[in-house]
Amino acid sequence: MPFLHDLRDLASWLLESATPAVEASCAAIVRRLVERDLRTVGLAPADDDVAVPPVALQLARALALTSGGRIGVVDAAGTWTGPSAGGIGGVTTRWLLDDLAVLSPPPIRSGGAVAQLREIAGKEGAAFDRLIVDLTGLEHAGEQLEACAALDGTAIVARRGRTRARALRRWAELSPPGALGVLLTGVP
Repeated sequence: MPFLHDLRDLASWLLESATPAVEASCAAIVRRLVERDLRTVGLAPADDDVAVPPVALQLARALALTSGGRIGVVDAAGTWTGPSAGGIGGVTTRWLLDDLAVLSPPPIRSGGAVAQLREIAGKEGAAFDRLIVDLTGLEHAGEQLEACAALDGTAIVARRGRTRARALRRWAELSPPGALGVLLTGVP
């Protein structure tokens, strides 16, 4: 995935990487999100070997195409682009497509991400029909669970052949509020 500071490359990647299999998988997930009327959905990595940003972007694109609404992808920990400038409270909105934007808050220290996420969902989120939130970078399980509770639902993102069963068991034991299940990537 290209760096976010080059928006033309990222938008091109987003459109070009949408294979029929990816589009079909995303469409099935989007149908469930729309049926349940979930406005804010978090994606949490099962472990450090899982890349959530590409999944979040593809899912957001499918949601925008299906719903016809404006979709925001929130980088909850502010780690995608490094320091950002501008926007409300330092949050930068970068439009990738006419109906799809990435919201990047400034990187924050452990413990403050959930408060910042709630603020983003309230202030910047009002401009969007739905938000997909990348929960990568939240440092400890308590912070991740608190973030899950602030959202309508959360899916755990795992990678076929890479994510260990113990990582999925850990999430099952934690049983985050609004758990939607496991989104498995890397499936042929």
